[in-house]
Amino acid sequence: MVKNTANKAKTLSKAEIKKAPSEKHIPTGNGIGNFCGAGTLYHLRRSGKYEAALKDAGRKLVGKAPYGRPVNRLDSACQAHDRVYAKKNATGADVRNADKRLAKAATAIARAKGGNKKEKAMAVAVAGGMGVKIAVESTGVIRKGSLASGGEKESKLKRGVKAIARAVQGKKRPTPIMKMFSKRKGLTGMAGGGAPPLPQGQY
Repeated sequence: MVKNTANKAKTLSKAEIKKAPSEKHIPTGNGIGNFCGAGTLYHLRRSGKYEAALKDAGRKLVGKAPYGRPVNRLDSACQAHDRVYAKKNATGADVRNADKRLAKAATAIARAKGGNKKEKAMAVAVAGGMGVKIAVESTGVIRKGSLASGGEKESKLKRGVKAIARAVQGKKRPTPIMKMFSKRKGLTGMAGGGAPPLPQGQY
């Protein structure tokens, strides 16, 4: 999955639609799903303008008509999941609960008697994917809600690194040799008594 851009979809211009990440949807047992997968243009699909807007922008249609409706039970579970992912103000807990609900729904589909074998196989994959995402986010290496429009702003790891940096910058005092070295090398950050600034990146 990549970060979902669905929250912006209903107001995307033609140029923005062209630049938006491709919808990477997966087979659901009834063709490619309208909601199962990454990058779903959720609001645009639900507005009923998806087909016309993508054709106008020269983009490939993903899924099957009608594009704003799920194609089967698994896709319906993905639609409910995307609804939360599309909300900018969704909290980390909201996203985590959505992940758990999708995993639970997919597991139920996989275990149900009868039904479409292909849908059941993909349901196993979806449940497994959600399980891995939840496990990785729980370590704090990446933020909770990492692929959603909302969620936590930073991971536990990033918050911890920043806290350590602030502590170091607040307590460390420049020694004479540090001052001399900084004058020679132009390391003004060290001369000022602080640690070099943290590189900007994703955690």
